[in-house]
Amino acid sequence: MTAHVSSEIGRMRAVLVHSPGPELLAVTPSNRADYLYDDIIEAESAQREHRRFIAILERFSTVLQVRSVLAEVDPFDVAAVEKALEPLPERLDAKPGRVYQPIRVAITGTAVSPGIFESLAALGRDESLARIDAALLRLRS
Repeated sequence: MTAHVSSEIGRMRAVLVHSPGPELLAVTPSNRADYLYDDIIEAESAQREHRRFIAILERFSTVLQVRSVLAEVDPFDVAAVEKALEPLPERLDAKPGRVYQPIRVAITGTAVSPGIFESLAALGRDESLARIDAALLRLRS
């Protein structure tokens, strides 16, 4: 079966996703409703379900995971980070600011900073990923 997903702006060609991770550990019985969960979600089950969802999305669009892209950059320097992230706006059919600005805010806490590639490289892989994870957790709280 062929799937076609579109909206008033056209066909969905690419989607940016985040795989469930350690942020799910913050969901407890006392705050689950705040996160709009009916029940506590076990991380491994959520990750399995997410992989199935991605497999469906991949049938009709390009699926990109920024965190995964950054985790694989080696060496984690300005040139390598730029090479990894630079194709994303075109692949997502979006302006660079729409793709890079959420990353900038996640890693710096502000909408204004030095260049995104330079900022990521200066922080290093582990700190950049930790800040992205922390920002995702804040978004869910």
